[in-house]
Amino acid sequence: MRRVVIAGLVTVLGLTLAAVGADYVVAIRAERSMARALLAAPGMTFEPEVTISGFPVATDVRDRRLAQIGITARGVAVCSACDPAAGVRRADLRATLTDVGVMGAARLIQADTTLRVASISSSATIDSVSMGRFLGVDDLTVTTPAPAGVPGGGGPQDGLLSRTRGVMLTGTVSIRTSPGQPIRRVTVSVTVDLSIVGGRLHVQATGFYTGPQEHSEATVSATERPHVLAAFTATLPAIALPWGVRPTGANSSGSDIQLTARTTAALLTPRQFRPA
Repeated sequence: MRRVVIAGLVTVLGLTLAAVGADYVVAIRAERSMARALLAAPGMTFEPEVTISGFPVATDVRDRRLAQIGITARGVAVCSACDPAAGVRRADLRATLTDVGVMGAARLIQADTTLRVASISSSATIDSVSMGRFLGVDDLTVTTPAPAGVPGGGGPQDGLLSRTRGVMLTGTVSIRTSPGQPIRRVTVSVTVDLSIVGGRLHVQATGFYTGPQEHSEATVSATERPHVLAAFTATLPAIALPWGVRPTGANSSGSDIQLTARTTAALLTPRQFRPA
C-alpha cells in the first residue's frame, strides 16, 4: 500500500511539474512576442523586458485575456529636440497594463495587435547623467536626503527614498553676476522641488543644502546666490511616458528622478509604445 501511495504522489508531482513547465514555456513565448512587437515603436533600439503575470498563463493566452503585463524599456532616448552635442538624454520607461484583452485572431501579440486595457501605470526614470544634460550641469548628482534620524542619503540601504521637495542636487556651475565680470566655477549642493507644469517636469531650486548628507559647500556671496539657484532651475522639454501618456507626478527615487502617471481604460497597440 505504501508503494502505491508513493507512486501516486510521484505521478501527481510529475504531472504538476510538467504543467508548470508547459505554462512557463507558453509565458516565455508570449512575453517574447510582446517584446518584439514593442521594438516596432519609434525610437526603440533595445528589446524591452516583458513580464506576464498570472497562473496558468497558458489559459490566459488561450482566452486572450491577460491579468497583467509589465514592461521595462531601458536607456530610451527621450528628447529628440535636444542638442545632441551635450549628450543624449535617456530614461528607463516602465508600464504596467492590467486586465489586458488581446484583440484579433493572431496567436501571438504583434506590432499592430489591439490591446484593450483596464488601466496603465507608467513612469520614466531619469538618472543623474541625463538630468545633468537637461540642466547643463555635467557633473550633476541627485540625492534623496533621508528623514531626520535616519542614516544614509536615499540609497538602497534606505529603501530608495522618495521626495518631491527638498531633493539635493550637487554640481558645478558657472556664474557671472554682471557683464564684464570674470566667470567663476563653483561646486555646490542645492535643494530643489519637483513638480509637473503643463505636462513637463519643473525643477525649482529653493536654497543651499546644509543637512547631514554628504554635500558640497562653496563660498557664495549674496549677489551670486540667485545666479547659482537659477542654474539649477528649469522646466524640461516634454517627456512622453509609454503610449504618449503625459506625466502627472514627479519625485526623486534614490539617485534618480521619476515621472509618473496612471490612466484608466484604453485601446492601444505595441507600435504606439513610443510616440512618433
